[in-house]
Amino acid sequence: MSASMFIHDTKEVKELQNKINKLKLNSSNQKKLLESIGVEIESQIEERFATQTDTSGSRWADISAKTRAYYSKKGIGGSLLSRTRQLRDTIESQVSSDRLLVGATKIYAATHNYGDGKRNIPKREFIGLSPQNVIEIESIIDDFVEANLKKAR
Repeated sequence: MSASMFIHDTKEVKELQNKINKLKLNSSNQKKLLESIGVEIESQIEERFATQTDTSGSRWADISAKTRAYYSKKGIGGSLLSRTRQLRDTIESQVSSDRLLVGATKIYAATHNYGDGKRNIPKREFIGLSPQNVIEIESIIDDFVEANLKKAR
């Protein structure tokens, strides 16, 4: 059974998939591992909302002066992409025995994650993996293997 992780089709994700596939886990254990990884990725995304930074650690673009004036006039406060928590609260992971999906269910999530030049909405990436995120996921995989080896003894 081979594992799939759909966050971005990146070199890092493929390397993590290969690492999991080499373990040759049964479907139950693979699902448990993918669930642990999903929880970690959700936590990493939550951290991006808290720090307002992308996967490279760069700060998100601030709101435009026009938007700032509109929010001020309407008395709307709160932090960037978190004013209502409607987007932030839809971050979730879904796991099957061989697949991990992580994302946001709001229809406008991709617009904010990737930006939209036609509508002058800058990229504010919150879904993705930083190099540190990959290290943290590799650690989860290593810990999982170690724990299962102890059980097998």
